[in-house]
Amino acid sequence: MLAAAITISMTACGSTAESTASTSETASVSETSSVSESAEATATPTAEPTEEAASTSESEAKAATSATASESSSEEETPYAVTPNIKEAKAVEVDEEALAAFETLFETALDCAAKEDKDAFTALFKDPDDETISSIIDSYYDYYSTTYITDDFPDTGYSILWGNGTYYMGFVLNTLCEGEYPDTTYTSHCGYLAFSHLDDEWLFDYTTEARSTLNSSETSEALYPEGMYEAAVNGRNAVDFSNSDFSWINMALVVPGTVDSKVYLAWQNEDGSVTCLLNVKNGTDQEYTISTEDFKLADDDLGTIFIADTGSLGTIAPGQARNFLLSVGAADVLTGTEVWESPTVQCIGTIE
Repeated sequence: MLAAAITISMTACGSTAESTASTSETASVSETSSVSESAEATATPTAEPTEEAASTSESEAKAATSATASESSSEEETPYAVTPNIKEAKAVEVDEEALAAFETLFETALDCAAKEDKDAFTALFKDPDDETISSIIDSYYDYYSTTYITDDFPDTGYSILWGNGTYYMGFVLNTLCEGEYPDTTYTSHCGYLAFSHLDDEWLFDYTTEARSTLNSSETSEALYPEGMYEAAVNGRNAVDFSNSDFSWINMALVVPGTVDSKVYLAWQNEDGSVTCLLNVKNGTDQEYTISTEDFKLADDDLGTIFIADTGSLGTIAPGQARNFLLSVGAADVLTGTEVWESPTVQCIGTIE
């Protein structure tokens, strides 16, 4: 897989995460991951049941900043910062009909589970009598009728990760934000479900054809920015820090009540340069400006891969998100093309 073992300090798909945000003060985001051993494997959200809610983590902005500054000055032999090339990733076109259908399916499923109406819940799936699909339905029903509905997540966002007009992968982000920005803490769950549009019906779909389509290399390639998938399948460094949190794909998917930034992807291009994807979400009703002063990609074994200073990245409109692609030339990649075994990324910046 592109990422195997991941520990992050902010939102994690399949887990509960807490993040403390701060405006006009330096904030730090730190993430770790391991890269692929198989060039053919990908981090595509598999079309199998996913269960949410696992662990909790907190990010203390000032403490992390202070510790980072201290460690950086004492451990790094070449702590110079370069100015990366910055461009904005194109927003993915949204299939509004499929998005509306997915939202209806998911909310209907939750309602059926809350009412303990398993027959109605089962009817939302294609070919429910199939033994494999029946087992998948049982897994989802048990989860949504017990653990999930007892969690209080007032804000839910939906996205379509991929679709070809027949088969789709839908994504759900549930959040609870407490406090008033910048003094906010939020908790989130996320997950994805396979569905299809066949014979004028929108249904959750875990048939063999649906799963083989959604787990294909075509789907994997379409999910990631240009260069990321190519790097993975060609054996170059490629890491997905997202832990299957694909909320960065939809520019309208934010965490209501707070501003959130996260580095989701990093990969090495054929010419030796390195690119990272930084996503910034603004879930408030105000416009904010973001800048980074110390953007560092490192590896536990190799040391610093690069340090960059982006300066201002511009404004983030209320209720919107932006994806920035930050690229550092091969000459400024301190580890060359050495294999990243335990990559970490840290972004210290200002939101004001």
